[in-house]
Amino acid sequence: MEDGEAAGGRTAVIIGAGVGGLTAAVALHQRGWRVQVLERAADLSPVGAGLVLFPNAMSALDVIGVGPELRSRALTGPGGYRTPDGRWLLRRDLGSTARERGQVAVVLLRSELIDALARQLPESALRTGVTVSVAEPGSPRRRAAVRTTGSDRLEADLVVAADGAASSTRAALFPKHRELRYAGYATWRLLPRPAVGATLRYQFETWGPGRRFSALPLAGGRVYCWATASSPARGASPTADERATLLAHFGTWHEPIPTLIRSTTAAEALRHDSVHLARPLPAMHAGRTALVGDAAHAMTPDLGQGGCTAIEDAVVLAREVSLPGRPLGTALERYTAARLSRTTRIARQSTLMGRVGQAHRPPALAARTAALRVADHLPTTVLLAAMHPVVGWRAPSD
Repeated sequence: MEDGEAAGGRTAVIIGAGVGGLTAAVALHQRGWRVQVLERAADLSPVGAGLVLFPNAMSALDVIGVGPELRSRALTGPGGYRTPDGRWLLRRDLGSTARERGQVAVVLLRSELIDALARQLPESALRTGVTVSVAEPGSPRRRAAVRTTGSDRLEADLVVAADGAASSTRAALFPKHRELRYAGYATWRLLPRPAVGATLRYQFETWGPGRRFSALPLAGGRVYCWATASSPARGASPTADERATLLAHFGTWHEPIPTLIRSTTAAEALRHDSVHLARPLPAMHAGRTALVGDAAHAMTPDLGQGGCTAIEDAVVLAREVSLPGRPLGTALERYTAARLSRTTRIARQSTLMGRVGQAHRPPALAARTAALRVADHLPTTVLLAAMHPVVGWRAPSD
């Protein structure tokens, strides 16, 4: 036991009750840590509409026993890329071939994942409506501490910062790495009414000049959509009519895109500026404080890996700090070594994919279309192999 470690069992404070924070809490709790999750929002109602959990995230969720209950939401049926007039450039049933290899991608409401994770924790582990800042990151001989609303001070053997892309913890611990860079396009997430989604039997992503629209069927006849459009940074506006904005961008595109947009209420069309961390962190920990998810490696949504890598981070962190006989400082160094290179690489690939997806000049559009047509003639196994470095990750075993 290191100096400063609690005699009655190791303690961890997790800042943020999003996907990464709750996964970290569950993984640590299952390994015998006493955890306290502190969330700024008044409740656990998640921000966002849907979420795709690729095989890498499912591997991590299997470790903490949450994966099996989610597998009924596995992606099924064909899907691919289309042009705004509806022509298919690439169409393939990747999901069936992946499932034959034991790899499953799941699409679900973000609230379903949050609920599944929260059910694994005792009610006493969750506190909402609490604003938190790191008071002391800690050291080998001194516990970390956070300060909460009302200037309460909580000490812990480990602090896990899962406080999002605009992380105040990252800003405090790594002040040269606080800047978020705008990627040049807005992102919308939509949940159309079930009656419309029930008719969708395939997934698709349609690419036009500087714009994209994707639809993914959900269990229960719902559908999760996301869209992008190149535009100046604006931030979320509670008074903006985002549905009207989406119709202006996509109203003339192929069906069911206009119908899906019209079947979405204003409250279900969520807009965000797409941002990423301007400079990668030099480490994913400082003292006894570890960063996970967007707090550590905020990335654009183009590979669908923001939530997935947060889940990976959380499970790897819990393993590293729980192996017997290992000083916490050494464990956190191993956590950084295991995660920093991979997440930095994925973040860069996501930014590059965003540039390809948002292309608007004729030469770039022609090259993009040609590449998709070539890919359409490749064997499915080759396409899956190209995705493997990202989605083929597997959670380490003890």
